[in-house]
Amino acid sequence: MSGSGVKNAAPWSNITPILRPFDDIVLSSWIKRDTLINIRTTKEFVINVPTAGMAEPVMICSKNYPPEVDEFEKAGLRVRPGRSNLRA
Repeated sequence: MSGSGVKNAAPWSNITPILRPFDDIVLSSWIKRDTLINIRTTKEFVINVPTAGMAEPVMICSKNYPPEVDEFEKAGLRVRPGRSNLRA
C-alpha cells in the first residue's frame, strides 16, 4: 500500500528465502516501480503466494499501472489485513 493508501498488488518473481521457514528473505528489484517506492516509504509489505487458479488476477496485477490505480480493484481481489510473522 502506498503512503496515501492506494493498494498495490505486484506479482514479484524474485523473492528468495535465506533461512527456512522464511525467517529471512531477499526481495530484489532492478526497476524502481511503485512497489519498491511503497516499501521504502511505508517500511511494510506483505508476501502472498497465489495458487495456480489465480493466474488471471496475477496477470492483471502485473500490468504497469500508474501509482494512483488500485490493483486489487482492477483484478477483483479481496483485501484482507496482513499479519506479521516477525519474531522478537
